Amino acid sequence: MKWPKPFSCYPNIGSFVGSDILAGIAATGLHRNERYTALIDLGTNGEIVVGNRDRVICASTAAGPAFEGSVISMGMRAVTGAISSLRLIEDRIVSSVIGNVVATGICGSALIDAVAILRKQNLIGPFGEILSGETTIQMQGSIRLTQKDLYEFLLAKAAIAAGITLLARELSLDPTGISELYIAGGFGNYIDTEHLLLTGMVETTPDKLHKMGNTALIGAKMFLFGNGELASEILARSHHVNLEDFPIFRMSSSAR
Repeated sequence: MKWPKPFSCYPNIGSFVGSDILAGIAATGLHRNERYTALIDLGTNGEIVVGNRDRVICASTAAGPAFEGSVISMGMRAVTGAISSLRLIEDRIVSSVIGNVVATGICGSALIDAVAILRKQNLIGPFGEILSGETTIQMQGSIRLTQKDLYEFLLAKAAIAAGITLLARELSLDPTGISELYIAGGFGNYIDTEHLLLTGMVETTPDKLHKMGNTALIGAKMFLFGNGELASEILARSHHVNLEDFPIFRMSSSAR
C-alpha cells in the first residue's frame, strides 16, 4: 500500500483565530511593518488583527451570522441566486445577481450595500430604524429586508468597529492611526469600500482601505514554499485577546 505524503497543520493563534489568520498575517506582511496595520476577515468568526513588527494582537467577533446570511430573513451565501451587490444609479437601486438569474436572497456584500444606500436615501435612521414605520423595506423584486435584519447588521457592524477600537487601545493607538487596513474573507473582493465606510464599520480613509481577497490561500502558498520560519516568526510576536473580557465591548456590540 502506498501511503500519502505527510502534511503539516499550522497552529491557531488563539480561540476562534485560526491558522487562516496566521496565513493572512503572512500575506499582508503586517508583522514586519514599522507602522501599524490592520487585517479584518469578515468570514464566520469576524477575525481582527492589529499590529506591527513589535507586536501583533488578534481577536474574533460574532459578525459571521449576519454577513453569511444565517440570521438575515432572506440572507444566503454567495452562490447562484444571491444578490452580490447593489448600486444607486439616478435614485434607482440596481442589483447584480450571481449567475444572472432571478434573485432568491441577499449575501453579505450586498447587505453592506443595502444599508449604505438606505442611509443615503434617508429610508433608515442612524440606529437602523425604518423611518416609514413599516416593518420591511423592499429591495429588488421579491427581496426585502426586515427591521430585525437591520438590527442584526448593526450588531455585526458594532462588533467589528468595537473590536478594532479595543485592539488599537491595547496598543496605545487611536484607530485613525492605523496606516493600512486590509479586508479579507469569502466576499472581501466584492465589498464596495465606499459603502463599507458609509456604514461606519471601519474608521479610516479610502486610500488606506484595501481589499486583499483570499489571504488564507496567499499565506498558505507562502508557507508551502518556505521553511517554517515565517510562521514561527509571526507566532512569536502574536497575542490573542478575548474581547468578551472587556465590559465596554459587550456594551458596544450590543448597542443599536
